[in-house]
Amino acid sequence: MKRNKYHLKVHDRYQVELKFDFPISPSRKREDIQVETFFFIPNALDVTSANYKREYFYQDLQTYTRYGTPVIPLAELVNPANEYSPLIRVHTMKADLAAGAAGAPVAERAEYELRILACIFRGETREQEKLVSAILGKPRSSPKDYQDAAYLAEKFLDDAARVLKYLRAMQREFLNPHLPENVDRAFRYADEAMSVQLESVCGKAYRAFAKAAREASPEALDAARRLAATMQNEEAYRRQAGYPTLVDATNGPEAARKNEYFLYRSGVLKKYAQSTLFLSVQMQQGSRSVLTTISALAAMAGMAFFIFVLWFLEGVAPVDSMPYMFLVIVVYAFRENIKEQFKGYLSQRMTGLLRDRERHLIDRGPSKSLVGRAGEAFSFVPMDRVPERVRRLRAPDEMDELAEEGAPESVIKFQKSITLYADRVFRIHKRVTSLNEITRFNVRRLLLRMDDPKKGLALVESMDTEHWDTPGLQAPRAQAPANGEARKDGSSQEEALARSTALSTLLRVGATKVYHVNMILLVRSRAPDGTWVEEMEKFRLVLSREGIERVEANGFERMGESRLESPGAEAVELHAQPMGLAPAAVFEKK
Repeated sequence: MKRNKYHLKVHDRYQVELKFDFPISPSRKREDIQVETFFFIPNALDVTSANYKREYFYQDLQTYTRYGTPVIPLAELVNPANEYSPLIRVHTMKADLAAGAAGAPVAERAEYELRILACIFRGETREQEKLVSAILGKPRSSPKDYQDAAYLAEKFLDDAARVLKYLRAMQREFLNPHLPENVDRAFRYADEAMSVQLESVCGKAYRAFAKAAREASPEALDAARRLAATMQNEEAYRRQAGYPTLVDATNGPEAARKNEYFLYRSGVLKKYAQSTLFLSVQMQQGSRSVLTTISALAAMAGMAFFIFVLWFLEGVAPVDSMPYMFLVIVVYAFRENIKEQFKGYLSQRMTGLLRDRERHLIDRGPSKSLVGRAGEAFSFVPMDRVPERVRRLRAPDEMDELAEEGAPESVIKFQKSITLYADRVFRIHKRVTSLNEITRFNVRRLLLRMDDPKKGLALVESMDTEHWDTPGLQAPRAQAPANGEARKDGSSQEEALARSTALSTLLRVGATKVYHVNMILLVRSRAPDGTWVEEMEKFRLVLSREGIERVEANGFERMGESRLESPGAEAVELHAQPMGLAPAAVFEKK
């Protein structure tokens, strides 16, 4: 059984992104996944049920659900026997599309396959680049490592070149007046997107080779030169094809606008391709029947109290008297209060059954089929209602325990349940192997009551302490020589006195005031035998008033920074690559 994967990273200064990768199998009719996320928030942030409402949480939350990118090796994309290759599938439609005999469904299918091709190409080239960079990034790379990296880079470039050559030749074969406009557009967009992607991954791999250039083997240097040449060739190809995704290396406002458009258009091309994998969402009000039942029970309880008290008051005062009318008004007010209190009590006790909202997951293909449902619920929970196994994993270290004794944490529980109708998915898609759930959480509201992030710490500058009096940490004054006498070291009386009364320099060291928000994931999924399999993971968000400082994984190793750096250029021999975000904090469990 394939295991779930979690991928946590800092998306930007204020957002953390958690990506779930849930495997799905054609042998199962449906897949059920349940995820509970517990946020342990320090008391100092003053995040409570009174000032952090349910609607605030959902405004800070952004969720995307999509199919995992199909995995097809680059070499297999041009294999005529591979029925799952988008290139081969589009090629089989050539006769109908070229003759103008194809209807709208065939044209839509061809466009869909070309967009899927761009997604697969992006995924495969990215994985190849990661593998090459990982080999070159070893602390002590051996000559064999350089040879392996060179081999992988050469093979990757060969396979990518064959895919692009096949696509561009096929695009010319399809040129005719009867070709549907959306298919012609899809050819051009896929070609441009794949060219930009290849140039991007070549740049990353080239930087990895350049960092190891002094120790690299001749094969590795040749591979690096070929990577640089491929980048130049792809840019020249896009210029010749009239594609506007070109980088201007000159300075000035005109170049800045062109490069800005390059980033914008690259993002649009990426979304154009990947949108085929995303599921459309229809939002529904959650737990309607349960909420209606709770409201009805609360109304019944309030009315029962009202009737009982009215019956009791008949023996206290006449029905037509003013005291009776006054008492009825008072009782009615209590009735409404009892109704709301009882409703709140039931809602709190039934937190696991209630859903704040539900989402219907709709496939974006021509069938527009309902392929799944998802439900979500948010609540503050007291610590004693947190599951024991979660509390054990949360078990604070010494510093957290010290902070906890001063003021208890607030605990937010976010529940998510996903049901995917796998049989419907595989009737539509034969290449899908997983479902991705991408959740981004904005932490801005948690920063409102934080202190100034920049603090100063005092530190005495290091100095010679040979003659210091250790218990009092006082340097004894040297006995000054008599007038006119010189010290053994040749210094005068004034110099000796100045040296004996001098104080060491007090240094001021900068530090960042941070707060720890601990997260615990509780993930349940069904095993092939129908039993529930449970996995748990612990993360920590280290926050300051300036945003997310870093993300730490279970065990709290330092995972990296998320600081924004000033724009610049990192020159690596033949190519200049604009720099933006510093490396994000990433944790991945496989």
